[in-house]
Amino acid sequence: MRFTQLNSLSELRENSQRWDDLWWRSNVTTPTVRAELLAQWVEHFTASRQFIVLAVEDQGDFVAALPLASGARVLGSLPCGQVPRNCWADCGEFLLDPGAEVKAVFDRLVDGLKKLPWGVICADGIDVQSSQWKPLLDRLQSEGLPTYTRPWWHVGLIDIGSDWEQYERSLSGNHRRSIHKALRRLGAEKRVELKRCNHLSRQDVDKLLRRFCEIENESWKGEAGSSIQKSPGMFEFYRRQAEQLADWGQVEFQFLEHDDRLLAAEYGFAAKGVYFSNKIAYAPRYANVGPGKLLRYHQLKQYFEQDDYHVLDTLGILSDSNAKWATRSYTSSGLLMSTGSVLGNTVVCSYKRVLPIVKKLVGRSTGALPSPNLGAARYMTTNPVHEKAVEPHPA
Repeated sequence: MRFTQLNSLSELRENSQRWDDLWWRSNVTTPTVRAELLAQWVEHFTASRQFIVLAVEDQGDFVAALPLASGARVLGSLPCGQVPRNCWADCGEFLLDPGAEVKAVFDRLVDGLKKLPWGVICADGIDVQSSQWKPLLDRLQSEGLPTYTRPWWHVGLIDIGSDWEQYERSLSGNHRRSIHKALRRLGAEKRVELKRCNHLSRQDVDKLLRRFCEIENESWKGEAGSSIQKSPGMFEFYRRQAEQLADWGQVEFQFLEHDDRLLAAEYGFAAKGVYFSNKIAYAPRYANVGPGKLLRYHQLKQYFEQDDYHVLDTLGILSDSNAKWATRSYTSSGLLMSTGSVLGNTVVCSYKRVLPIVKKLVGRSTGALPSPNLGAARYMTTNPVHEKAVEPHPA
């Protein structure tokens, strides 16, 4: 077992097969953290800055890998390394082989961390209780390298079983009534159709993504200037992303139509039996019938009737609308960790001491997030977490 450091995107791409093999073996399910999509994120958001991968290999295979890029800052001006992820896409993650000998892996990984050019590493929107991050943070603490984690928001999960009627009964009565009331407003359920577009070629992607972006731009995001169409360079970023996902068979577009009128649309991706609801939009002129709610209703009904996925991950902040469907949740957190320098240790320890005081002074909570109100949590009392279909590793 030995430590390896990659220092460029070209080296990452040269090792893409080993990287993706590690991703398949790991417990990370998000396909956007695969090597090519990670490289695309770095090219788009931090193109001219430093990029480093800390990796541990055993008998020629990667057993751990942590990608880092420059560009982030703490305390307003101090440069730090960042795990490549932001509000547009999560393409960086700590990958760990569940079968690896953890002590030996972390011995080498921590030695590599201490030699980085940054005193502090930050990671936004990660699950610090996950099976890869928690043991790493525990090891850093035991090595005397301070870390600081701050819970940001809950993310909803919807467990998908084989009994749609049982799941629907687990929803609140008000939620069920609002769904069927909306369907009656549209005339009849059979006139509302959800068209799923998967098993796509690269040639399909441009047209479908443009159709999604058109309806997203009609929504409040267009008015706020935050839609894909109105954000410079972002259509090209998502087009490249979706084309690559199409090559892997891991992209899906969904369009909810009523008498050939488009009510709502979603751009998502999937891997290892998990579907990720990446972006959803609806036409504001149909807001009175809750088009986003109807898309989710028809989507979940299809998923329960088929064997495609066992979990739907809503991604992002758990909104009230997503919470009504959720059976479980996990916490997305921010992380700062020192790489061992005097400056890095001081910065992270200062955050741990000072930030809670500042938050208390401005009236913000300093404790754990309140438990979310999950509308379908009772579904789990009779349906423990399980796995249905899991996408096979393309050997």
